[in-house]
Order: sequence, then C-alpha cells, then structure tokens
Amino acid sequence: MSPTDTYTARQRFAVDVLNAALGGGIQHWARVTGQTTTGPAGAIAADGVDLADDRSFWHVTLSDVEKAIDKVIDRPEDCFGPDAGIDPVFSASIPTLLRAIRDELTSHGYPLPQFYAERVDAVMGDIVVQVAVADEVIY
Repeated sequence: MSPTDTYTARQRFAVDVLNAALGGGIQHWARVTGQTTTGPAGAIAADGVDLADDRSFWHVTLSDVEKAIDKVIDRPEDCFGPDAGIDPVFSASIPTLLRAIRDELTSHGYPLPQFYAERVDAVMGDIVVQVAVADEVIY
C-alpha cells in the first residue's frame, strides 16, 4: 500500500495544487530550495526564499495548502487586497472554481473530472501558495 492510498480526496487535490505552484506558478516571486511531494501526508512540504529580498525564508506543508484553499474559497476578501494587482473579475473567479472543485471532491472523490483537472494550473497554485505563505496574494 502506497502512502498516497491514505490521502483524502482533498489532500490529493492539495498536492496537485502544490505541484502546479512548484512547477512554475511561484517562480516569479520565489526560489524553491526544497520540496517533498510524495510520501505520507505529514511529509509533504516545500520551502524556499522570497525573491523580493532573496533572504526571507518560507515553508508550507500540505496542511497549510489545504487551509489556504479553504481560505480562498470561504474568505476571498481576505486574500485579494487592492494592492495585489489582480484583475477583480479574475480574483472573483478563483474562489468560485475552487468551491466547485471542493464540492466535486466531496460528492465524487478523487480523481477530478477532466474539466476540473485541466484548471489546476500554475496560476491557481501560485495564488494558493501565496495565501499559505503570506496569508494573502502579495505578488
């Protein structure tokens, strides 16, 4: 039995989001210095350095990513400040999409239907990891 066999559907989705971020979504603001994206859920994590000052260290766990997904869905007004420079229409669409995916996971489990799986991209990963790291979208 693989460690991933014990993941909940939401944990599997959070790993997908983290992988999307690490695969390129966060490269405009962060340098990844370490990552563990396979193994037991408690071992999933990533860390790195913020490129704005090249010394601010950040670290996120799978649990942090799950909490950030929930925050973007449930409290988007706390995630997208006016200084984030994100189109308001776009910033409104991310929580809606994440809510639909969360509902799909609750109803049908994992894997996601192709329609949703294609939307787990670098931008979504970037937004969620920024919220996990800084509690809001800052770049």
